[in-house]
Amino acid sequence: MQKACTMQVHGRVQGVGFRFYTVQAARVYHITGWVRNDCGGTVSIFAQGEERQLDLFTEAVRKGPSFAKVTDIIRGDVKENPKLSDFQVRY
Repeated sequence: MQKACTMQVHGRVQGVGFRFYTVQAARVYHITGWVRNDCGGTVSIFAQGEERQLDLFTEAVRKGPSFAKVTDIIRGDVKENPKLSDFQVRY
C-alpha cells in the first residue's frame, strides 16, 4: 500500500553529507520525494512509497551517515504527490 510522510530530522544532520546519504537510501528502498536543509540545523524530508519500504527508509534516515548524529525524527503522514517520480535534493 502506497503511503507518504514528512520527516523533520534533528541532530547533527547538516554539513555531514546527510542529504546525499538520504538520496542513496531512497534509491535503495524505491522511495520518491525530496530532502532539504532547513534553517535552524534540521533536515526536512518528503517521502512516499510502499509502507514497509517507508519504514525501512525511516530507519536508514535514523542511522544517517557516519558523521551524523540523529537525535529525533518527527514523522507525520500526509497525502501522496503522484507527480513525483524520483528522489532529489531541494535547495
